[in-house]
Amino acid sequence: MKFVSAFIVSVIGLCSSVVLAQPYIEFHVQGQVHDSVNQNVVHVEYRMVFDTSAPPSLLGTTVNFEPVLVEAIQSGMSASTSPLVLQDPVLFDPDSPANRLLYDFATGELVIQTLLDQLRISHPVGNFHSMMTSLPDDPNDYALDLNEPGASITLVAGFFNQIGWTPSQGFYDATSNNRSKGSFTTSIQLVENPNTEQCDADFNNDGSLNFLDISAYLQLYGDGCP
Repeated sequence: MKFVSAFIVSVIGLCSSVVLAQPYIEFHVQGQVHDSVNQNVVHVEYRMVFDTSAPPSLLGTTVNFEPVLVEAIQSGMSASTSPLVLQDPVLFDPDSPANRLLYDFATGELVIQTLLDQLRISHPVGNFHSMMTSLPDDPNDYALDLNEPGASITLVAGFFNQIGWTPSQGFYDATSNNRSKGSFTTSIQLVENPNTEQCDADFNNDGSLNFLDISAYLQLYGDGCP
């Protein structure tokens, strides 16, 4: 295991999936970001489920999809006196960004965001474009396009603290202003029921935990995706 600023390094794990009758796709994001300037640790966790057959809305250079379910831990700092609070659903000010998944076809960036936190995937491998009418229902479409030199994944915690990851250099300081360190994991998989939390250890999404899941994990580990 490698370590970054006392946090265990974990990289994106994309779970393979069998074909399901109802095309829901789930994003489960967890992370901790340490801001060395302000000396705080921001914790992030949220689960968002989307109906891949639902049409999006177009706003400027972005294609926007609304989730059918959001569960999130409100971002909190370890030095704060306020505890982390489970938001279900996440409530937000109308003037603040909504809970959504958006694709910015001007920059080639996919963003999964709650009120405070964002996961930004620069250059996903799937067929995302300005005229898309639904979300891809293959979890592998959300992986980075390794043919793009600038491909990266960034966790933005509370819009200020950031930590990024690239295939070539692993985790890195996402911005020069806060010099953040940390780690995050993201599970992307198809689910039958948007209201039922899936098991992240079920790597092949067959409903059972067995050696096949260990084999899938070892394959990801061998590919440089622990």
